[in-house]
Amino acid sequence: MGASLPPKEANLFKLIVKSYETKQYKKGLKAADTILKKFPDHGETLSMKGLTLNCMDRKSEAYELVRRGLKNDLKSHVCWHVYGLLYRSDREYREAIKCYRNALRIDPDNIEILRDLSLLQAQMRDLTGFVETRQQLLTLKPNHRMNWIGFAVAHHLNSNGSKAIEILEAYEGTLEDDYPPDNERGEHGEMLLYKISLLEECGFFERALEELHKREPKIVDKLAYKEQQVSLFVKLGRLGDGEKIYRALLSMNPDNYRVHNRPWVVLGDFNVVMLGIEKRGGVSVPLRSVRGVCHGVFEAGLIDLRWKGPLFTWSNSSLGANRITSKLERCMVNVDWLQTFPDVEAIVESYCTPCHRQVIINFNKEQRGKPKAFKFFNQWLLDAECHVRAAWAIRVHGTPMFKLVQKLKATKAALRSVELAKWDSEDNLVERLDIPWTRCLSEDDRTSNGCGYGAILRNEFGTPRFALARGRLHGSEIYMEILAIQCGLEEAIRLRYYEGLQKCLGLYSQNGQYSCDEIDQLSALYKSLQQQYSWSSAVKRIPLDFLLGEKFREAASNYIRPLLTKGVPSLFTDLSPLYNHLGKADILEKLILELEYSIKTTGGYPGRVEKEPPSTLLWTLFLLAQHYDRQSQHDIALAKIDEAIEHTPTVIDLYSVKGRILKHAGDLAAAAALADEARSMDLADRFINSECVKRMLQADQVGLAEKTALLFTKDGDQHNNLHDMQCMWYELASGESYFRQGDLGRALKKFLAVEKHYADMTEDQFDFHSYCLRKMTLRAYLEMLKFQDRLHSHAYFHKAASGAIRCYIKLYDAPSKSATEEDDEMSRLLPSQKKKMRQRQRKAEARAKKEAEGKTEELAAAAVSKSGKRPHAKPVDLDPHGEKLLQVEDPLLEATKYLKLLQKNSSESLETHLLSFEINMRKQKILLAFQAVKQLIRLDTDNPNSHCCLIRFFHKVGCMAAPVSDTEKLIWSVLEAERPTLSQLHEKSLTEANISFFEKHKDSLIHRAAAAEMLYVLEPDKKPDAIKLIEDSTNNLVSTNGALGPVKEWKLKDCIAVHKLLGIVLVDPDAASRWKVRCAEYFPFSTYFEGIHSSVIPDSVNDKICRIPENGSADPGMVHLEAGQCRDSHSLNGKLEAFKDLTI
Repeated sequence: MGASLPPKEANLFKLIVKSYETKQYKKGLKAADTILKKFPDHGETLSMKGLTLNCMDRKSEAYELVRRGLKNDLKSHVCWHVYGLLYRSDREYREAIKCYRNALRIDPDNIEILRDLSLLQAQMRDLTGFVETRQQLLTLKPNHRMNWIGFAVAHHLNSNGSKAIEILEAYEGTLEDDYPPDNERGEHGEMLLYKISLLEECGFFERALEELHKREPKIVDKLAYKEQQVSLFVKLGRLGDGEKIYRALLSMNPDNYRVHNRPWVVLGDFNVVMLGIEKRGGVSVPLRSVRGVCHGVFEAGLIDLRWKGPLFTWSNSSLGANRITSKLERCMVNVDWLQTFPDVEAIVESYCTPCHRQVIINFNKEQRGKPKAFKFFNQWLLDAECHVRAAWAIRVHGTPMFKLVQKLKATKAALRSVELAKWDSEDNLVERLDIPWTRCLSEDDRTSNGCGYGAILRNEFGTPRFALARGRLHGSEIYMEILAIQCGLEEAIRLRYYEGLQKCLGLYSQNGQYSCDEIDQLSALYKSLQQQYSWSSAVKRIPLDFLLGEKFREAASNYIRPLLTKGVPSLFTDLSPLYNHLGKADILEKLILELEYSIKTTGGYPGRVEKEPPSTLLWTLFLLAQHYDRQSQHDIALAKIDEAIEHTPTVIDLYSVKGRILKHAGDLAAAAALADEARSMDLADRFINSECVKRMLQADQVGLAEKTALLFTKDGDQHNNLHDMQCMWYELASGESYFRQGDLGRALKKFLAVEKHYADMTEDQFDFHSYCLRKMTLRAYLEMLKFQDRLHSHAYFHKAASGAIRCYIKLYDAPSKSATEEDDEMSRLLPSQKKKMRQRQRKAEARAKKEAEGKTEELAAAAVSKSGKRPHAKPVDLDPHGEKLLQVEDPLLEATKYLKLLQKNSSESLETHLLSFEINMRKQKILLAFQAVKQLIRLDTDNPNSHCCLIRFFHKVGCMAAPVSDTEKLIWSVLEAERPTLSQLHEKSLTEANISFFEKHKDSLIHRAAAAEMLYVLEPDKKPDAIKLIEDSTNNLVSTNGALGPVKEWKLKDCIAVHKLLGIVLVDPDAASRWKVRCAEYFPFSTYFEGIHSSVIPDSVNDKICRIPENGSADPGMVHLEAGQCRDSHSLNGKLEAFKDLTI
């Protein structure tokens, strides 16, 4: 580098490189300019100056300088390397690889360039080149651990696991016997686990198990050790040993997420040190003496809380060489504590005894937890034992607001005393919660531990004492927090250990189907587990998946009752998978109805003398409303949720669920209104705010949704913030709303924004290629690479790409009218007038750009004046409405780019091949369209869309002219050979195939509609017959019915699709009108069909029908129901009837 420069300038060149590495860019520019004054054509200096400018966002100058430098010194590896770095910064990885290879031709042993090249090869999945580069790095620097590991990983990625194992074993042969030191035990243990997983992947199970047992002392992650061990036992067929390990894992974690029944925080004198650096002076600590404590801490899932103060908390009170200090006091917490109290820290204070320092927990009071919303129950007024009336009747002097606040405080204090009386005391509360290892502290112990609530933990360690502390929280609040955590189930994770245990016992079925004997054995298994882990929710929930009949009813009752008493809003979400099991929905309905009846009549559950709190009825009604919503009985669901709101009008979840019910019933405007009311009840809840935004977007109230989303963004620029936060649900919902309203530009802009997020995620993996090899997180690294390889198969990307393709198809079918009109207008002008008009357009665009930049500068200046720092410059959006996105020459070409991604990553989706069919039919790509038809038939031969595409394809082929060219003849011969292989068309005409499809699916509305549409396509003169096929369909009852009301099988979205078919495709307004009247009876809450209970009704005076968008929601200008307009209309808000008798 800089070898051709004199010594002084050569030193300046080194300064440029150092300034670049330390990000002192101005200093580097100054040094570069000094060199260029004397040597203006020095290529390496020009390149380094360009690289520095690139870091200062002056890219055009950077590329110009680097190209000049490369031109002046084409044989400099520095110039080629810098050119590659520029391309890499712009994500032009293939060009960067070319530059690196050119640099290596000049300097083949440059380790830095080889390392950069290997990172790009891993990013681009050039696995063969990755192996070669990693081998070269190892050859040049074999004493570097990262090169050994990188070479092994490269072979593993290149599907050569056995070679990777050999490399890892060769690396282990270079290590000393006492390796690793204490500070590298975690990294070395990860490498060993990676090697064992490689042995397992290659099928060397016995060898892997032997290696696992041999390396146990050096593996730090004991949970991963046990999971790897049980996996090998199962694959070796040693199911008895596997059962023992699974039971051991369940004892550590019976809910299969970090154990919540363990203490949140452990505080006290451990009497041992856990690391060598935690002791100074005296004899060093032998590892075997602390192994038991470390194992117990690991099993409890505890980590050290953030520490403030001296490291050492104990001393022997000696001075000089005889002084011994160590860290004996500790404060350890689990992940749930950190998530609940992120700002809590342990503070080491002065010595409370001659030897020990005092450790206390400091809460950040401003963020100790969210304030609890005040919830008022009507039944409190009817309960003679409650003190609400008495508390509200106290005399308070002052302003009305002061009176209200004081009475609320008095009410809260009264309710708190009732709660404490219920649980006797905070000490008794702990025992009732059945927290293991605990007994209560005396008052002196509590005070000495520096916390308002604590307990001593007895454990198998023997001498160490532990203190359980919850901080200065009220006992009932602790109780509610613990119950909320214990009921937070995650079904996908929950089954992991239990499925493994079932497999070892021979009681696992992939499809969930079991014989009677297997069900009895499973029932006995989970009963024993319930006795062993009585606090675990998973052992109570899992049996509901396989039990049947009366046993299922009994288990469901035992599972549901405590959760209704505790008030768990997510209970229905937990039970919803059971609705896919035949007959279980009806059993649940009868069970919950019995509970509701018993609570209303006796105040308690059936067969029990104890009375339930008033909230139990509330949550029972809440559960029933969601049940009936799932069963599409929306009228009953609304009645139940209204009853719940009347019972307790201050519970926010009720309004959210009512809005969800109205959305399913078809009244999107009312659903948005309910969501907004729920949002207004707790303005600090971001989740409820987000749900409200989503409901507004579903109702096509985009402007209002944007203003609502603005409430939880910073700097007043919600678009940039939501985009920077990769808020994809918002962009997808917004894009779909714009698409429904016909605003293709904005819809396309939103969909492409989501696509950019996935491109950013792909780029984000780049930094981990070096980081994971350095930190030895190899198993996580391999999982990350696998995730990245299937990244574009995610549902959000599928929705975004599909939405973008639909926009391009619609743009192709109906080009922008404004552009066409503009072209017509321009064609009538004289050449001089055209020139002036273009000049005016350019000036207007420049003015808009300047105004946008000026606004950005003003915001930046305002930020500087407030914070004293200049923020990063935000990019100016020169196309806020997506108008330039519509100005594409070939929309189908753009659509094909995203179609290829879907075909690669979502090949099992029907929508992928439907879009492929639509694009290729428009592009006249006959064979590609036929390929899409075959894929549709493969995936679902009975799907109405598959049938329509099949008939449309061969109908269009039959209408085409006879083949002339050799290519056309070849295509025709392929189609003629393939047609007999399709069972739907075997020895049948298209009309006969359509009739056969109709006869097979005549009881399905959507299938009848598809057959009717194809009848009209094949024989347009039979349009009346096609309409009759649709109108003769009947809305039958669902075979399995609940206890209340009939359930029809027609779905709202299907009926809307049929209405559009009658009005748009078959072009029969009368038939569409008749269908609308008919569906308004089936869907009385639907705004699309203007049902009698919907929030939008037709103008009865002028008989004028308002225009309704595609999704059936109301325009903001539509007529909404006023009070008294419809006697059966549903309420949009709950009224605080409970306070009508309470006066201030």
